[in-house]
Amino acid sequence: MSPTDEPTDPGRWERVQDLFVEALELDGDERAAYLETACGDDAELREEVESLLGAAGESDAYFGDLADRAGMTLSTDTRDATGARAAGPSRDSKKLIGRRIGQYTVLEWLGQGGMAAVFLAEREGEGFTQRVALKLVNQRVSDPLIQRRSNEERRILARLEHRSIARLIDGGMTPEGFPYYAMEYVEGSDVLTYCDDQRLSTRERLSLFLEVCVPVQFAHERLVIHCDLKPSNIYVTADGHVKLLDFGVARLIDPESAGSGTTGLWFTPAYASPEQVRREPPGTASDVYSLGVLLYELLTGHRPYRFGSYLQGDIAKTVGEVTPPSPSSIVTQPGSASVDGVRKEVAAAEIASRRGLSPGELKKELRGDLDAIVMKALAKDTEDRYHTAEQLAADIRRHLDHKLVRSVPATPVYRARKFVRRHRAAVGAATVAFLAVSVGVGSTLWQASRARIAAERAALEAEKAQRVAELMADLLRLSDPTQSLGDEVTARDLLDAGTQRILSEFGDQPVVQADLLTEVAGIYNNLGVYGDAEPLVERALALREAEFGPLSLEASESLINLGVLKANQSDPNEAIDLLSRAIDIRRPLVEGPDSLIVEAKSTLGWAVRKQGEHDRAARLFAEALDEQRAIDPRAERVANLMFGQASSLHDDGMLDAADSVFNDVLSSLDPNARPTPDAVSALQRVGMVRRLREQYRDASPLLEQAVAFAGRLYGPSHGTTLNAERDLLLNQAALGQWDEAETGYRDAVERSIATLGPGHEVTARLQEGLAGVLEELGEYDEAIVLQELSLQEKVLRHENRDHPGVVGSLISVGRALTLAGRHREATDYLNQAIAMNERLGSTRGSTAMATRRALGIMATMNGEYAEAEEHFIEAIGMGEEFLTRPTHRYLTSTKTEYATMLVESGRGGEALDVIDEVEPLVIERLGTPHPYVDRLRALRARAASD
Repeated sequence: MSPTDEPTDPGRWERVQDLFVEALELDGDERAAYLETACGDDAELREEVESLLGAAGESDAYFGDLADRAGMTLSTDTRDATGARAAGPSRDSKKLIGRRIGQYTVLEWLGQGGMAAVFLAEREGEGFTQRVALKLVNQRVSDPLIQRRSNEERRILARLEHRSIARLIDGGMTPEGFPYYAMEYVEGSDVLTYCDDQRLSTRERLSLFLEVCVPVQFAHERLVIHCDLKPSNIYVTADGHVKLLDFGVARLIDPESAGSGTTGLWFTPAYASPEQVRREPPGTASDVYSLGVLLYELLTGHRPYRFGSYLQGDIAKTVGEVTPPSPSSIVTQPGSASVDGVRKEVAAAEIASRRGLSPGELKKELRGDLDAIVMKALAKDTEDRYHTAEQLAADIRRHLDHKLVRSVPATPVYRARKFVRRHRAAVGAATVAFLAVSVGVGSTLWQASRARIAAERAALEAEKAQRVAELMADLLRLSDPTQSLGDEVTARDLLDAGTQRILSEFGDQPVVQADLLTEVAGIYNNLGVYGDAEPLVERALALREAEFGPLSLEASESLINLGVLKANQSDPNEAIDLLSRAIDIRRPLVEGPDSLIVEAKSTLGWAVRKQGEHDRAARLFAEALDEQRAIDPRAERVANLMFGQASSLHDDGMLDAADSVFNDVLSSLDPNARPTPDAVSALQRVGMVRRLREQYRDASPLLEQAVAFAGRLYGPSHGTTLNAERDLLLNQAALGQWDEAETGYRDAVERSIATLGPGHEVTARLQEGLAGVLEELGEYDEAIVLQELSLQEKVLRHENRDHPGVVGSLISVGRALTLAGRHREATDYLNQAIAMNERLGSTRGSTAMATRRALGIMATMNGEYAEAEEHFIEAIGMGEEFLTRPTHRYLTSTKTEYATMLVESGRGGEALDVIDEVEPLVIERLGTPHPYVDRLRALRARAASD
């Protein structure tokens, strides 16, 4: 059988693979002796293995060259992918037993991967002995590659401190020049073996899989992709805790690896994503794909694919083009399970029994939700896949809670089935009641029933009022000094105490409890304490779905509340999903305009606008505006909605249409009105428009009032106040008030981190603004760090997808690096920005112009004046195409940098011509005195002296 033939016996083919990998580690007589023992009298088996060994030898030079050129290699080690035990250490590995490496004595060989051998080793100190897993680089790999990959792994592990990730303890170099590092030694078994040996049920396997997703998501949030997730890299300890191992293949999404040309070719074929086998750069979705393969195997005892050979072309064709069978359709066939620690082929009945089921029962259990979840995780296109491990985990949690799974179309039948699963007893009783009424005695009974329902509803409302009154009286008594015994009781204390009372005392009245929790969650939300609000909103949603059904008005209200909360938590994707579902549910149930739909469409409009969907955002704001005008045309919300519509039109360059709406906003705004949320929003956003139009002095009073109103309403650390401050600080920076802006930014960043967290969008935007001010003040090193933090937040928020906001941050980091003189690193970032812009189809817009300007600055600093001039001329041409005002800061700043280049290259006369054009435009925009005007005049003096 040739390596490309389709194997007729899957079990035999896995045996061939195992023998091939084991023999590959041996040389000469050792290999021959091993094959003699392992194959016995089966001459055909030996012939197949030797055929693969021959093919491997012929391709070794090719793959070695590929590794050296690309900085990585293809791991065909399937031993730990299948779970089969290796025959033992190679001859070189045996020599290391008993040897001292650094502070560690090698005790025994543990295993071999695609790049390194792993040994159990120990270090003895005063009164202690420490055991570690000592990882030594495979000596067959070339030295440059060893250095690159080893340094990368140590750098990655140093940033990953999590209880479910094996930690890095130490590292160094052997006398022969090969890197080693000591890792936490994890005693346990791989996740597949653990599940089979413990005979975990499907539900228990899913719960354990959720634990696996946690460290993967943790790594992704720190911009690390594992790139080789497989059972042998996921251990479960004796007490049932997950440990994620081996980041030797991992890739950092950060400046030092981005743009380097590496494409993540280290992988195990059985668990690799389509983009990995195509040698494309991996992303977080690549790890999600590998998790999907693992989940498939955990649930079914099968892998999604069987390879005819491990040649690159066959791997790419299988993973990239073959659609695997759904989990429920494969479980009636023989698969594999752990038998005495070794994975062996077993019957379908044995696989199912290890999950406490028959094959038919397992098939039924996997059909539906789990089929859909697994197949979505295994989608060929990353856009069709879950983008993060948390998204995959969230769908599994929904399945376990009998809630709607996002990967399954939410048909009425599906929603009803989920509702029944969650509330079997209640639905059973309701069915009996329905049947009784159906065979009942007609209209008299119906009329009596209506009267009884009305009476019960009135009694419920009366009891609700009484219970709420008692609750409020008890809470008010807490503020009585004779009750609090001198302790100061704040409004927040009362709110927290009331929440606990609602949760503990209203369990017998779920409708009342849901209403009260909704009110309390709204207060927490307004306070900016989103973490406390979220579980209350989710509890209210669950109660309302249980009482009224998932397609009810009550449930839709809670979905809207949860969507608004997610938007405030800087989670636009989740907000979009929740709000869209809520609108779809609520719209057919209400007649005419509805204030909750207005709120949902407004929040949804801002969320989709953040994702770059400006047309959709403008439509949503227009629809919400029509409904709000029908409800109350004088409401302050009208101004807010008009701004949202105008802002979305402005984003698309429809300036004339936006202007008319901005004028409406200003005419409807009363600057002397009492502080209200809509007044804060309108003041801030109209001030922002003035700033964007470079009318900075006109913008100042509006933005100052927005900050004052927000501070009075929400307090100094609320997200709304911080956002308003950011706009005011940006305006101060534009006016050249850099020292004042720096002080304000530092204070706001500190408050934002304390309240919202270091990874929140508001925090990142404040850090980005501070970085811009620091660049003006010449503090480049700190500016670079802050710009990188902002970039990381955008990459995570946009789930590693191309986005204009990410392009802007790439340019900002590149510009800061350029000013700091770190030109090689800056080039990587700017090249990434150019490539992403091209993928987005935006090669002549503001980001493209900014990239060319940064490249021009860099070329000027390097003395490459001809190249610089090309970049500046290209950038100026772009600006004159799409910018409507010659005074625009993008144009004047680029022309100023062009004039600087001309002066540096000794062309002072030409520089004076450019300065003569730019200076009056800058004065018109900024006035005098201003630092930019001073810089221009200083540049004029230099040009005139040439």
